[in-house]
Amino acid sequence: SVCKNDLFRVLMQATCLLHWAY
Repeated sequence: SVCKNDLFRVLMQATCLLHWAY
């Protein structure tokens, strides 16, 4: 569960960064 949560958090952060880049 913890690993999955971390993965989701990283994915969200990556998406945020992508949007910020654009």
